Amino acid sequence: MALSFLGLMVAVFCLVSFFRKRHDRFQQDTDERFWERESEANLVRRKDISGLSYINIPFEDFSIGVFSDEKLAETEQHLQTFSEKKILNLTGLTNTDLKMQYGPANLPTLMEYDQNFTDMLLALTDYSNRLIELGHMNAAIPVLEFCINAGSDVSSHYAVLGNYYKAGGQTAKLEDLRDKASALNSLTKTSILQKLDTILSE
Repeated sequence: MALSFLGLMVAVFCLVSFFRKRHDRFQQDTDERFWERESEANLVRRKDISGLSYINIPFEDFSIGVFSDEKLAETEQHLQTFSEKKILNLTGLTNTDLKMQYGPANLPTLMEYDQNFTDMLLALTDYSNRLIELGHMNAAIPVLEFCINAGSDVSSHYAVLGNYYKAGGQTAKLEDLRDKASALNSLTKTSILQKLDTILSE
């Protein structure tokens, strides 16, 4: 009995040791590939980024200055500051990816433009939320639709639009919304799709 138990323990130890070594080799290979690619990326020459797909807020499509509300006015004023900034959606791209594509010299600039995108989405979320709070749902919809078309991965944008399309019987728009969510390269993609599938099935 004691020998059987000892044999079992040895087998378990060997199995654990095997998987640990395999994991360690995999991690080592992954680290080596990363640093090889990082070294290669650091040698890429600066590339022209003037022709990238910069994002511009379509203020003409929004109800700017239409409704009288102090908080809304502050949000609109903050939004206007983005007209002076360059905005890029670089979601899903690592710093190494950016250096490989555009050169390490452009990395700080690209990171700034990507941060502008994140800040813009936050500002537009505040703006649409305030419009909805004030009962101006129709004015909030173009704002949310712009966010989606710009590549937003903010879950609430999809949920609000999804429920709005569902209530209005706009099945085609709801399915198109799901297609756009399916194309996301974001950690929130799965949860967004689950919400939209729930709305579709109701």
